[in-house]
Amino acid sequence: MAKNAILIVEFAKEEVEAGKDLEEAAVTAAKLRFRPIVMTSLAFILGMLPLVFASGPGSESRRNIGIGVFFGMITGITVGIVFVPFFFVLIYKLRSRISKWRPKLRKAGKALSVVAVMAVSSLTLDSCSTSRYCDKPDLGEMPKAYFEDSSDRSIADLDWREVYESPELQKLIDAALEYNKDILIAAERLKEMEYRYRVQRSAQLPSVSVKGYAQNDHSNYGGTDPKPDSPEFGVKASLQWEVDLWGRLRWSKKEKLAGYLGTVEAQKAVRTSVIASVASAYYELVGLDKKLEIVTNTLVTRQKSVNQAKLRAEGGLTSEIPYQQALVELASTEALVPDLQKQIALKESELCFITGSYPKDVERGLSLSEMSKTVVPSGVLSDILRRRPDLMQSENTLRAAEARVGVAMAERFPSFTINLGAGEENNALKDFLKSPFWFTGATLASPVFEFGKRRSALKAAVASYEQTRLEYEKDVMQAFREVYDATVTFRSARSNTDVKVEMERASKKYVVLANSQYINGVISYMDVLDAQRKYLASQLELSEARTKENLSVVNLYKALGGGWKDF
Repeated sequence: MAKNAILIVEFAKEEVEAGKDLEEAAVTAAKLRFRPIVMTSLAFILGMLPLVFASGPGSESRRNIGIGVFFGMITGITVGIVFVPFFFVLIYKLRSRISKWRPKLRKAGKALSVVAVMAVSSLTLDSCSTSRYCDKPDLGEMPKAYFEDSSDRSIADLDWREVYESPELQKLIDAALEYNKDILIAAERLKEMEYRYRVQRSAQLPSVSVKGYAQNDHSNYGGTDPKPDSPEFGVKASLQWEVDLWGRLRWSKKEKLAGYLGTVEAQKAVRTSVIASVASAYYELVGLDKKLEIVTNTLVTRQKSVNQAKLRAEGGLTSEIPYQQALVELASTEALVPDLQKQIALKESELCFITGSYPKDVERGLSLSEMSKTVVPSGVLSDILRRRPDLMQSENTLRAAEARVGVAMAERFPSFTINLGAGEENNALKDFLKSPFWFTGATLASPVFEFGKRRSALKAAVASYEQTRLEYEKDVMQAFREVYDATVTFRSARSNTDVKVEMERASKKYVVLANSQYINGVISYMDVLDAQRKYLASQLELSEARTKENLSVVNLYKALGGGWKDF
């Protein structure tokens, strides 16, 4: 294209030196070079078509290259043929005028150069950079670790299959990742944002349209002046391209890209949340199963106690009071069963909903007592939190807000649009192909006076950015708080489980000793019932403590951002 421009200028210069008028010389040079330019450039443009319509692996990058080169060549050829002669005439006339002013210009040359550089620099900085309006987030001094026994490795570095080792739980999580409605909605949302980004990206390229038409005009003004029919037939192609001088389209592209990347992180956050929900519901379900098992075993013991108390009362060894007390304990234990069965059914229904199925029986695996303890580093490095998908989403939301500020800045400057068209146009079909039509044009539109509309739009965009920046800072603080709370809860839950284990052992031994002393007549039956009640309570509390410990691992794993990676 540069060589074409050089040849057009060279031909025009020769015509001017031969004595032709300046405008006539420029038009003659353009006509002489038109055919060679079209022939050579058309071959290159057609060679790009396979890249423009590429498909298969890697087609996206090939299409991007092909489309850029294809439309770039078309635009370059058109601009070269149309604008090179124009600028040749313009520069020739300016040169003749400048030669008259040259003595004065030499004196003011240095000053003008400095002013021009300063003007261009200020204009460029004002139109391209948002640092003037957008402050960076102030996160303060983030803690490196919450506890002294921190390490570089965290539970968040593990795949969720290493954290949740139960095969049945893994099957439920796999089902949820495939059929959960929230995950499916997030996937479709990601597709939407990807296509919206492509739409905005294409706005930076020229748009080409083709139309064919046929029309016939007939008029009769006042009813006394009929005009003859005026048919017209035409086939026209047009090209329109907005030259992004001030970066409005580039900032719009950055906004859509940030929105797309934010949606990617949102999908990861949904994945993390769903995995945590399935694991929590499963551990709660297993905990309820354990409680029902404890109550069922206690019912067997209570029934034996009732039978023994009845025999001793009928044999005259004791009064009827111990027998009635045994019946009361049996009934109070039986009353626990319906509520536990209801909770189990509701928890199964919750698990089925999360995994994308209708309510049904859920297969269980290991019991709480058989589950291995997960080794979890109690200390947390602050840089681990930067991997949380919700924080990455918030950061991309901030970038999108900054891009909107850039768009508002660029909209204060003029827009420049190039319009090109060509085709056939005639009032009859007979000589239609002999009636070429073409036009070129450029539009420079600038806001002059809008009562502060664009300035207010910029201020609104900056205020929106400030809100988003504060929201991001708040999200970071909230993430640190969640990790701290989850770490404290986990450490407390693990210590509490150890205490409950010792209490359950002591209660069990207490029951054995109470039964032995009751048989020997040392203590009353009330003491035996008290020991049995404490043993039942200690079993239920141990089951609850183990459930809470597993839930604390789930919450800590989620707070650290674990679960979204595909290992």
